[in-house]
Amino acid sequence: MIAFTSRLVSLPGTVLRTAVRPRSRRVGVRMNASQENDLVQWGAIAASAVATPVTAWSEYTLATTGSGLPDQYGLIKGLSYLAVVGLVGWSIFTKVKTGSGLPQGPFALLGAFEGIAYLLIVAGIGAYIYQAVAV
Repeated sequence: MIAFTSRLVSLPGTVLRTAVRPRSRRVGVRMNASQENDLVQWGAIAASAVATPVTAWSEYTLATTGSGLPDQYGLIKGLSYLAVVGLVGWSIFTKVKTGSGLPQGPFALLGAFEGIAYLLIVAGIGAYIYQAVAV
């Protein structure tokens, strides 16, 4: 059911007019801050579950062959690197802002992926150094 309200709307240089607009009722579920945090954490966990193996595979391929993943994996590789760097950036931001790192998250998965992301960044730097020295 839609209810209508009327208001007087005055625009500069015009006559007052009555505007009728529908008053909508919110349909859906309201989430509190805790539920929104859980949703963000589950999203980060899902992204990390895909990004960390792809990033690890790419860095291993770079260290062993010198040329990373083939071109057909370019999009997933780029998004995976962004997700890993984003997770570490979020962790550093949270550490500076609150004094502690990210919350452990459900089943401590977010904390685990946070640690893996830091290791992948160190491994990536190591792979690039290894390739620079090996050449």
